[in-house]
Amino acid sequence: MKALVVYYSQTGNTERMAENIIRTLEDRGVEVETVSIERSEEKSYDTNVKGAKKRVKADIEPTKTNLRSYNLLCIGAPVWSSAPATPVNGYLARCSGVDGTKILCFASHGGGGPGDTFEIMKEKLEEKGGEVIETVALSSQRVSFEEGKKETREAVEKLLDKVSS
Repeated sequence: MKALVVYYSQTGNTERMAENIIRTLEDRGVEVETVSIERSEEKSYDTNVKGAKKRVKADIEPTKTNLRSYNLLCIGAPVWSSAPATPVNGYLARCSGVDGTKILCFASHGGGGPGDTFEIMKEKLEEKGGEVIETVALSSQRVSFEEGKKETREAVEKLLDKVSS
C-alpha cells in the first residue's frame, strides 16, 4: 500500500500532525511519500484569513499533484477563519488522479475547532472522485501532547482498517 501525506503548515502544528501520521502509516507497513505545500509568495495574516473565508486558492510552488499512484491520501491544513488555509485550497484545485483514493483530512486550529474546513476539503476531493474516510482536528495546544498524538494515530488506524476490510 502506498500513501501520500500532503500538508501546509505555517507555525509547525500541522507539520507535527503530519509527522505523527507518517510514523503511524510506516509502523503499519505503508510506503509513504510526503509533500509540504509551499506558497509562491507570502501574504499578511489578515490577507490570509480573508482569503480563507472567500475560499481563495493561493498560488503554490510546483509540486506533486497527480495522485494516481497512491492508495491513500492524507491531506492537512491549518484552519483559517473556519476554512482550510489558502495554500491547501490551491493544492486541492490543482491535484488530479484522486478518483478511487481513500482520504484522511487533518487540521490544526487555534482552539475554535475545524469550522467548515473538512466540509470544504471533502467537497473538493469528492468532486474529483476521492473518498474521505476519516477526519481529525486538534487545537494547537493538543498537537504535541500524547492525547493529541493518540487521537491522530487512531484516525489513521481507522482509515487503514476501513481500507483493508
